[in-house]
Amino acid sequence: MFSETTTQDPSVGDSSALDSSVGPKPIGHLTLATLLPAAAAELIRETFRQTAVLHAHSWIDLEAVLGIHNINVVFVDPSLRPLKEPSPMLKLLSKYSSTRFFAYVSVSATNLAQVAKLSRHGLAGVIIHPADECSLWTAVERAAGSGLVRQSVGAFEASLGKLSSPLLSAVRDLFERPHRYQFAADIALQAGTTTAIVRRDLKSANVGSPQKLVILAKLLRGYSYLAHSKLPVEGICVRLGLDRRVFAAHCGAVFGCSPSRLRHHTDEDEIVRTVLEWFYKPTRMRARPA
Repeated sequence: MFSETTTQDPSVGDSSALDSSVGPKPIGHLTLATLLPAAAAELIRETFRQTAVLHAHSWIDLEAVLGIHNINVVFVDPSLRPLKEPSPMLKLLSKYSSTRFFAYVSVSATNLAQVAKLSRHGLAGVIIHPADECSLWTAVERAAGSGLVRQSVGAFEASLGKLSSPLLSAVRDLFERPHRYQFAADIALQAGTTTAIVRRDLKSANVGSPQKLVILAKLLRGYSYLAHSKLPVEGICVRLGLDRRVFAAHCGAVFGCSPSRLRHHTDEDEIVRTVLEWFYKPTRMRARPA
């Protein structure tokens, strides 16, 4: 099904260098890196067992990994190198601004003060030790879905430019937080306009129907959950704000299979081609509205 390539889990402070010559095989363009104590690194490995994870031994190793591989998310304990100023972390936040860095720390006055400073320099978020699998997955779910969204929405990016600023912001928010949207009226509410105007403007810009946009956003996020997490289908439906039967109907209409079978499809380029073919197909959908 999925292949996973990880480095052997070292203890922090191990003097051996990370072997960056053997790169990870990213699943769905999502690759993680960590600089954590052994127990925390093992939790990351178990949580994202279907995803490529590289475990660095030191700040130098982590910088080397970021320089060689396309890393989407990094979990790091800033206190591993106790300094008055978290200079290694600040350097990486500045150099790799498109990578999402999460601080994995225990609660202490020193750690919280350090995290507060890092947050002003691009830290994506904080995971409090001890963390559970759900909170870890929640931290990276947007990163997991962002690649799919960029590929899919990129197909009609020029058309999106024709939309008013409020409607464009609403559409982008739809793909960022699809669980908050069920109908065209939700897009209209976010854009501060009417459903009729949303339908008119989307049609005029050749973007498609708002109903299809909602389904597209939910399917892209749903596939990310299926491919990158161990969440059961029922749990995924809760996160998408969908009834399980509706989600199954959407998967059947678009992909021709059930959510459980879709979980085994790892070619994201094929996923994007399939959803776009469905999105632009001028036929009535058999699935109920999202």
